[in-house]
Amino acid sequence: MLKRVVVFSPNAVTVGQVLGREVRDSDDTLLAPAGRVVDQPLLDRLRASGLKGVPVIVAPDSMILAIRKAYLEASLDHLFRHWRFSPGMRRLRAMLSEHRTGTNR
Repeated sequence: MLKRVVVFSPNAVTVGQVLGREVRDSDDTLLAPAGRVVDQPLLDRLRASGLKGVPVIVAPDSMILAIRKAYLEASLDHLFRHWRFSPGMRRLRAMLSEHRTGTNR
């Protein structure tokens, strides 16, 4: 599978993109490791850090969609971890997943 790393300005990076290399600030402090999916808190840190560029992976659409879906499922698993035995909450989780991915199960 082909992938390339492209450096975007922090304002061009969006939630769901994947970092192509580790990101460090001007003090050489690690902000995020390579392969991390950008979430909103990380995006806010990247934009506030004063970086000129953020390396992200540019991949075929199918790979990007798979990564985003996996990240969404992991996030929903975490949010619904205490209600995994409740049929109503399982249905709500499924509806959220369908809504965010645009798929029907």
